[in-house]
Amino acid sequence: MKKRLIMVGTQSLMVILLSLSLCGGSETAAETKSAKQLFSSLEKPSVAEIKKGYRAVTPYGDQYIAVGTCGRIDCISQSKMITPLQCPVKADLNYVISGSGRIIAVGDKGTILISSDGLSFKKIISETDKDINGITEFKGLLIAVADDGVILVSSDGGDHWQQTQLGLKGNIRSISASGVICMGVTDQGEIIKTTDGRNWELFDFNREYSGYYRACAFNAVQFYGSIFLVVGRNQDGSPAIYFSELGDIWTPRELVYTDGSGTYQAVKNIPNAIGAAIDQDQMFLACDQGEVVTLPACFKCNKSALISRENLKGIVCSNSFLIVVGDDYYVNIFPINEVRQDKIAAQQALQDFKNGAYIVDVRTVEEYKGLHVKGCLNIPVDVVTDRLPKEIPDLNAEIIFYCAKGVRAQKALEQALAMGYQRVYNLGGIDDWIYGKEAGGKSE
Repeated sequence: MKKRLIMVGTQSLMVILLSLSLCGGSETAAETKSAKQLFSSLEKPSVAEIKKGYRAVTPYGDQYIAVGTCGRIDCISQSKMITPLQCPVKADLNYVISGSGRIIAVGDKGTILISSDGLSFKKIISETDKDINGITEFKGLLIAVADDGVILVSSDGGDHWQQTQLGLKGNIRSISASGVICMGVTDQGEIIKTTDGRNWELFDFNREYSGYYRACAFNAVQFYGSIFLVVGRNQDGSPAIYFSELGDIWTPRELVYTDGSGTYQAVKNIPNAIGAAIDQDQMFLACDQGEVVTLPACFKCNKSALISRENLKGIVCSNSFLIVVGDDYYVNIFPINEVRQDKIAAQQALQDFKNGAYIVDVRTVEEYKGLHVKGCLNIPVDVVTDRLPKEIPDLNAEIIFYCAKGVRAQKALEQALAMGYQRVYNLGGIDDWIYGKEAGGKSE
């Protein structure tokens, strides 16, 4: 396994090869051919193949700013009223962020637009003519990423930019940052990261995991809680999703969900964007064919919802609402609870319980004393509204309800949501808990 460390200054580019052993040995002819086939199949679509529509969305006060093809910038209210905003270009706009009183949109042909009033935008000199695909804030810097390995960095809020070009095979499609690491991904399966915004380390996912995972083309990266999540498509056209804490070791997450009959189904549509809801302990994928996939902490509890026929390109979580945009200028705004996954598997519940979550038995006192989860609280469902705030006053606490079969647990969960609790789950019935149980005890 080989890792390249790309040290980028304002004037020079230095490449250092560090040898590590994971797959071992040099790249075989078959691997090289396979990689070339993938790379040739991932060329950007022609202009005629690109469908018009929104490409990204960001919260702005109590409204939202969506950007898309043909220089379109719209202000969208909570009631979905759309107000077109003044835009000085006709280039396709690919991403938008807001913060510090500014809205910054980036797009094709080196387009960078800034608005300080939320009404009109001015064009900024970007020092590149490459298509800019993403932008993020990191340690006081603005970092934008573009085709052909181009990275733009601004230290003055976006008014001036410095350009660096990395030796990459692919186009950088997305970028995201934690407080410590900033990470970008390419459409050729490359992952780049930096801890200072200037010096970049390269991880070639397809090469490092050749023979272990299928070759991938990445569409998006998102930091969430303590991990980075990357999504895209595998060489065979199926969706791909991997996660990592530091970007050195990547683990796949199976994209399956249970349908209405309880049968496991595989997600078939390609994810294009990731929305993170920290207060909900969940992430959401905006996919082709109008599919939204919910990813809770429980790996067995993914959820799928079809909300449109259009390909979804942008998604963001804000104030307990999910905002989704896509092709044909599709937009939808709805409460996160409509697609939130309430179910949790016993294995995940046990892990969360050990990490401080509450397990609450909402059966009667008599049922509780007969047999209950060891260490749980007993708050019968008919007194949840009165007792839950007294027993668990922290609205950010994770609470896992259970009863005999899961019906009363669901009722308690919905009552808790109405009271402002966000991280609430339904374990189901006591028989679903295969770990420690005990009889007797006080209901308190």
